[in-house]
Amino acid sequence: MKKLITLVVAGCMVLGSLGAASAVDVKVSGQWWFHYGYYSNALLVDKSDSGKHADRTRARQRVRTQIEFIADENLSAMLNLETNMHWGDTDKGSGGPNNTYGGLDADNATFFIKRAHLDWTLPNTQVKTRMGIQGIAMPSVVFGNPVMNADVAGVSVSTQFTPELGLTFYWARPYDRTYYDDAQNDGNNDLDDMDLFGIMLPIKTDVIRATPWAMFALIGKDSGFYGTQGDDTVGINAAGNIAIIPGNYAANAYNYNRGQRRWNGNRLDTSRMDSQTYGWWAGTTLELPILDPFFVKIDGMVGGVETGVSEYDMFGWMVAADIGYKFSWGALSLQGFYSSGDKDDDDLGQLPIISADGEFATGGYGFGSHDWRRFDSMLSNTGQGMWGIGLKVADVSFVDNLKHTLIAMYYGGTNKGDSWTNKRRPGDGIQKTGDRFSGNTLMTSDRAYEVNLLSEYKVNENLALKLDFAYIWLDLGDSWKDSGDTTGSFVTGIGVRYQF
Repeated sequence: MKKLITLVVAGCMVLGSLGAASAVDVKVSGQWWFHYGYYSNALLVDKSDSGKHADRTRARQRVRTQIEFIADENLSAMLNLETNMHWGDTDKGSGGPNNTYGGLDADNATFFIKRAHLDWTLPNTQVKTRMGIQGIAMPSVVFGNPVMNADVAGVSVSTQFTPELGLTFYWARPYDRTYYDDAQNDGNNDLDDMDLFGIMLPIKTDVIRATPWAMFALIGKDSGFYGTQGDDTVGINAAGNIAIIPGNYAANAYNYNRGQRRWNGNRLDTSRMDSQTYGWWAGTTLELPILDPFFVKIDGMVGGVETGVSEYDMFGWMVAADIGYKFSWGALSLQGFYSSGDKDDDDLGQLPIISADGEFATGGYGFGSHDWRRFDSMLSNTGQGMWGIGLKVADVSFVDNLKHTLIAMYYGGTNKGDSWTNKRRPGDGIQKTGDRFSGNTLMTSDRAYEVNLLSEYKVNENLALKLDFAYIWLDLGDSWKDSGDTTGSFVTGIGVRYQF
């Protein structure tokens, strides 16, 4: 009898625990998209220049699955999984660390963790905390903020003081050469971290909307932020893995690694730098809803990095604006940006970038794009050292559920010609790194333009079809050797997106 009672009690405890577990609501959402693109000359180099050309066609897909585990309105956890597949690719990881098989034996494709965080609210308060791998982006209302827009490990705390005024504070750690590196016997363990501390103050009224923000970075000189280890440059190889590139491999003042502008190994001697270096950024967004149906959107930002070595220090700024009018048939606006550039070899005047993973998106294919994933950023991923001005006609519709956007942009460089004298020109950079022109910067004598016609048809609430046409043209000036070795590219893309 006692055994029977014990068994019944144990069974009740198990059932009770299952009942408690079932009290957690599970919410699943996601995005599936497929994209096929044709690019007549994606690298924007002359067709007679052999060895510098990408595939003309590319078929890709992305799958994102977001699972939320909701205990109540004050406690939840989120897991976001992602996989990117380049159709026909049988080399796992080629094209980036989050790309997987998309060709033969594609059933070996792997999901990666994009985000994984815990959200909880302090009892009896409006203070919300998010801990874990999360998206942290500096504010923007125009093209996106290139300074910091990425998934990163950290803690963010936010609250709303009034309906008009809020506050967000965060700490993030983008670099740490790992606690468990047994080979880390160089004595630099105390210098291998990078920590970010940021604050945002969103203001929202019927008259004005603005989000002032500021960020401060503590950077260990051996953290990897500067892209160097000793005399070598840390890069991303063709398989998307970390690779050590000899310091004399690149001749530019900078190297791009996955959209980040980093210091070049053969120019930067970390032994000369302060053990702890510093970075700082500040800016604000501005909107004027009181002017509706006119609209004014402005971004402004400034930043610098101090290393203890004057020729390695960097200071720059950027402004961007989108000003227009909303009609019944769509919106017409004039948009543009200006970003400071380098003055000479020892006067680095570009805006420092931590990560532009979310990209600086003027629209279309020349720069990054937040919408769909395709072969974009053909001119730049950040807008550093450049200016641009253009016209945008957005969301024009002649048929129900079908809308069109036309964007025409003209670009120039803000980097002085003598700052890159005898440096690697864009074509050489493409040949050596296998990257697109986004790994280089326009000089004051360089010019480019793009025209984009972007169309989207909404089949139903969850399914959309997309058809894009674009032309991008690049003309390098006298600052580059063989500057005539550039040309244009016609781009077209077809896509399908399912969101739920």
